[in-house]
Amino acid sequence: MSHLELFNDSYERAIGSNPHFFDTFYDLFIAKSASFAEKFTHVSMERQKLMLRDAINFLMSYSINHQATDYLEQLAIKHQEDIRVSTEDYELWLDALLETLAIHDPHYSDDVAASWIQTLTPGITFMQTYRRTTDQDIRNSY
Repeated sequence: MSHLELFNDSYERAIGSNPHFFDTFYDLFIAKSASFAEKFTHVSMERQKLMLRDAINFLMSYSINHQATDYLEQLAIKHQEDIRVSTEDYELWLDALLETLAIHDPHYSDDVAASWIQTLTPGITFMQTYRRTTDQDIRNSY
């Protein structure tokens, strides 16, 4: 079974129809750092949970086709410029996600964890390294 098949099967078991997955995730994630608690103080968590579901799907999609959507580019910019997410923050995010999977996926294993890491890492790397390109940048490259 490919890592994408493992990822998709795990996604369906853990997230598909589970209304508690994202609550568990945010409880674990916010507990990892006082700065995370501050960042989410005035945030609609219902909206945040929907955005996280979308983000996971866009990260998975990026893993398949290695092309960022406008949504993923905007998400990267927001996380870099507005929220100022560090490399360590991304690592803690992925740790919390795997911990949540261990709770909500009854077939969680090292192979399942590896499939999530392998599937999401390309998109996470994109989010960390994406730089906005302006018309001026394009003109200066010639």
